[in-house]
Amino acid sequence: SFLAQFKRFFRRGGKLELANVTRQMATLLKSGIPLAESLDVLIKQIENIHLERVFRQILEQIIQGDNLADAMAQHPHVFSGLYIAMVRSGEMSGKLDDVLERLADYTYKKQILEEKIKATLAYPIVLLSIGFLVVCILLFGILPRITSFFIQNKIQLPLLTRIFMGISTFFISIYGLIFICML
Repeated sequence: SFLAQFKRFFRRGGKLELANVTRQMATLLKSGIPLAESLDVLIKQIENIHLERVFRQILEQIIQGDNLADAMAQHPHVFSGLYIAMVRSGEMSGKLDDVLERLADYTYKKQILEEKIKATLAYPIVLLSIGFLVVCILLFGILPRITSFFIQNKIQLPLLTRIFMGISTFFISIYGLIFICML
């Protein structure tokens, strides 16, 4: 579940393609092409294999007599509750093409905003990772070497330095390994 969410978080283009497919479906419906034929045309143009499979299943359900909202509700990982509710209201009002066009705009803008947020969050995450790496190198690589030099020469160290040396020694010891494994 976590891995699937992680992959979904970093997957690009799926929602943008959904926005494009939604816009194309709106255009086809506005031009008077029936829903089943519109879906058939769209399926041939979808590049994302997963999205194509979803729309094939939706087309099969439409052919069997289901409405579009119910067919989309079978795929909650692709269509949000808002998306399905809007399609359902568009079907009931007879303005499905207008609703799909608005949904395409909404989906596109939402995806662009999500990508901007991810890009904004990437910088602090990189800085924190680099900072953590530097601290680990200092605590586990450099500080133990310096400590042995000071111990051999019997030099009295400041309290803060002794605290960091104790932390370093603890994490290098078996107890540190047990502590890390418990996290």
